[in-house]
Amino acid sequence: MRVFCVLLCLLFGQVTAFSEIKKEGACYPLNHKGVEYTVCKAIQGQYNLKVFWKSQNCALFASLRSLEAERSLAKKPLWFSLNAGMFDDNLAPIGLYVENGVQLKPLNRANGWGNFHLKPNGVFYVMPDNSTGVLDAATYAGANIKPQFATQSGPMLVINGKLHPKFHKEGTSRKYRNGVGVVKAKGAEEGITYFVISHMPITFTEFASVFKDKLKTQNALYLDGSVSSLRFNGKSMQGDFRPLGPMIGAE
Repeated sequence: MRVFCVLLCLLFGQVTAFSEIKKEGACYPLNHKGVEYTVCKAIQGQYNLKVFWKSQNCALFASLRSLEAERSLAKKPLWFSLNAGMFDDNLAPIGLYVENGVQLKPLNRANGWGNFHLKPNGVFYVMPDNSTGVLDAATYAGANIKPQFATQSGPMLVINGKLHPKFHKEGTSRKYRNGVGVVKAKGAEEGITYFVISHMPITFTEFASVFKDKLKTQNALYLDGSVSSLRFNGKSMQGDFRPLGPMIGAE
């Protein structure tokens, strides 16, 4: 396994160690209850948050590196990027996907197996004014929201300040994980969107507690597990080894 990891690093580039991440710019290290994470913080109006799936010629980006290179050529470099929800074998979103105000995939409220169908699942969305939100799928469906960008994933991690009801403290399934949570505006303060990725395998309950207890997000959404990837300052903070479907970028 160690040889395999070394070969991956040679092929895709060295993944930055947690200890090498400096607390500067959009992303910074966080240690919560002995677990190491990278957090990327986007204050409303500070960055333009967008989701990406295919290039202008309809080719799949498939990796954060390809997305980063395309945006650089377009002279719209990204501050950071990460995977943005679950996808099928063809790298197509399996739930709602909205890009530039156009719905390319509908909201998926079907029952099924796997993390996506651990109800309630939810939607992360960006409005035309760059304000953001996370809502469970049922609430989103009835809210008549017209987002500029949106991606559906699951399960929800935090719902109205409480952990997902099906999470168990004694859960034993541990994976690398990443997700997104939103702190809505209070008074004159601006809203904040937090993207978090773990640097070690953890349970759903451990991961959700970062959003609920540390970052104080009212709602948070799981994006994915083993494929969890993040790039910042031209370096991979985690993952970036496997093909990806939808991705989030901050311009």
